[in-house]
Amino acid sequence: MGSKIIKSILFRINKTYEFFFFKIFKSFMKTVIHNDISVTFKIINDLSLYRAKSFSTKEPLTLKWIDKFKDNSCFWDIGANIGIYSIYAKKKHKSLKVIACEPSFFNLNLLSDNININYLSNQIIILPFPLSNNNIVGNFLLGDTRHGGANSNFLDTKKNIKNSYSYLVSGFKGDHIIDNLNLSKPDYIKIDVDGNEMLVLNGLEKYLHDITSILIEIDDPLQDINFLINYFKKFNLIFDSKEEFSNYKTINYIFVRGLS
Repeated sequence: MGSKIIKSILFRINKTYEFFFFKIFKSFMKTVIHNDISVTFKIINDLSLYRAKSFSTKEPLTLKWIDKFKDNSCFWDIGANIGIYSIYAKKKHKSLKVIACEPSFFNLNLLSDNININYLSNQIIILPFPLSNNNIVGNFLLGDTRHGGANSNFLDTKKNIKNSYSYLVSGFKGDHIIDNLNLSKPDYIKIDVDGNEMLVLNGLEKYLHDITSILIEIDDPLQDINFLINYFKKFNLIFDSKEEFSNYKTINYIFVRGLS
């Protein structure tokens, strides 16, 4: 009982400190080190601070997956948020081409700042719009308007986002982007789009036959993994591993290219 009370008091003290710190100083920089890779983040609220503090512990399998990327390959980070994995991947693999897709203008602010303060301004391409299964103008809904927030959704595929802030935005097929903007096709794809997974995948099918591995986050733990396994079979991608989060309902699934 005593330890719980102490933890509760320390938690409240920490939250009070963070509140007044942000009110007075507005922002500060925090550097984290993982596997000898140093990444600096701009901290402007409690959520961006949490993302920096939990960098090494929140998704350790994701970091191990990135560590195994091959040289001279291309990584598409779809749903890049504030750039945590895009920046780490580029710093870990100097020859890696990185494309970060993030349509939330709240997150784009921090994403671009983080890329800049890590001296990667000319080395990471930002796509500031959602990827979809068609080139289309549609509603983009934000379930969280904090900088660094998540639970955004394009075309209202989840239909259950509460207190959403929305605006019309152009969405594009990944295939179309690659063909018309002469972007590098992905070897590795990370998808964290809070319900729009199949829209993204359907829009990239032309190039899914060539990718090495894909990591996809699923918010609904009841979704049948067999659906994804069968879907990826036609691209010769097989289930490799998964990462569950004890404090969340999400699961990361990793698929890798099978033997020809």
